[in-house]
Amino acid sequence: MALDSPACAALLFAAAVGGWGLAKPQSAASRLYVRFAAVLLSALAVCAGLNLGDVALLFLLPLTAGAMATAALARFVRRPPGLAASLLLTVMLALGLVAALTGWAAISLLPAALLSLMIGALALGGTAPLAALGALALLAGVLAFPQQGAHSGVLMFLAAAILGLSRGLSRAAPLAAAVEQTTAAARRPAIGRLG
Repeated sequence: MALDSPACAALLFAAAVGGWGLAKPQSAASRLYVRFAAVLLSALAVCAGLNLGDVALLFLLPLTAGAMATAALARFVRRPPGLAASLLLTVMLALGLVAALTGWAAISLLPAALLSLMIGALALGGTAPLAALGALALLAGVLAFPQQGAHSGVLMFLAAAILGLSRGLSRAAPLAAAVEQTTAAARRPAIGRLG
């Protein structure tokens, strides 16, 4: 990956470290996968700094998208069974390996694009706009990869994706919390027992 600036690789590394820290308030089910995605993106940043970014991106992008999708499922739907999560990550690993060995970018980019759309749909359904913007940034990074001269932009989009998803997945749905507080307040008596 011919980077316009090695500063973009450093920024992705810093965003991955920040994404690791921002995942702390999440539930354990989603925190594990967000931190795994952060580790994968930090490895991509190191590889991009060593000019190994094209092969590393083809290898790591579907696995990163699979980890983020599993975190979104754990946050917005329910925790996926261990077998289903491991099968998803294994398939993404195999697709990334085939794409890196053959050089066929579509094998890597298509599942990552589909998973980013799924994350965005789950985030919008769960009223988490930051997570939806993180999914949009992931999709933009996937779509910018085949363009000539856009490699620094890919790293910037991936940095925005990890920060948006790690922050967006940690917030409670504001609408559901407001409805629950309103119904709890309506059930309490206005005046307590006298004497």
